[in-house]
Amino acid sequence: MTALTNRVYLGDNLPILRRLPDASVDLIYIDPPFASENDFKGDKGQKAYRDKAKGAEFVEFLRRRLIVSKELLSNDGSIFIHLDQKKGHYIKLVLDEVFNESNFRNEILVRRINKNLTKQFEGIKSLNVFGDSIYIYTRNETVLFNPPTKTMIADGYWHSFKQPADRPTLRYELLGVKISNGQWMWKKERALKAVENYEKYVSKYQNKIDFDEYAKQNQKDEFLRLSQNGMPEYYIRPKIVLFISHYKENYFIYFLIKSRFL
Repeated sequence: MTALTNRVYLGDNLPILRRLPDASVDLIYIDPPFASENDFKGDKGQKAYRDKAKGAEFVEFLRRRLIVSKELLSNDGSIFIHLDQKKGHYIKLVLDEVFNESNFRNEILVRRINKNLTKQFEGIKSLNVFGDSIYIYTRNETVLFNPPTKTMIADGYWHSFKQPADRPTLRYELLGVKISNGQWMWKKERALKAVENYEKYVSKYQNKIDFDEYAKQNQKDEFLRLSQNGMPEYYIRPKIVLFISHYKENYFIYFLIKSRFL
């Protein structure tokens, strides 16, 4: 395999990783399964992947891929590993072994979109999950980064309106969709208003102005619609973010260090 650019490989990444040349990659970012024991689907309802490995099997699943990933990193290379609160502490020990603890640079906490939904219950089994962790390791101790002082604009995007918490009073029919578990993010009145706002854009402005620009001009409005897979989704506005970049090489690691909505 000689061509390393502009390619997307679909399938198990381990055999593909083993075919790549050593020391050929400057930056690796992985967002592996979280041992959720669930099946996942794409935006159009198609099968995406199965996340069935658990316990020691899950740890070994990642360990084998991390060992190969280390050999792929160039001398100035870095790897970013995204994990949740259930498995991060197990994989951190594996990362220290594979990449050497001296090459650990940071654990960055990534806030989840979910708001604190525990206040609605009289009793809870656990506290609200604030976010996930991204562990940063480098190939060598000499690798440097520029301070996070540069800014960029992260585009607005649509996100699932269904939440994992289980409040029956927030399970109402929305855009023709009924749910039997989980809950919607907002109360019915607020959600219907957001639907009305998006329908107003579609009926009156869609042929005149791009949606992102319309949302920018209507800062106080919230928007909600059906996704391609037939589930409600709501709009999250663009953000101004800080990012870090590699000290020597001409590539950037776009990472949300600090942000504010536009």
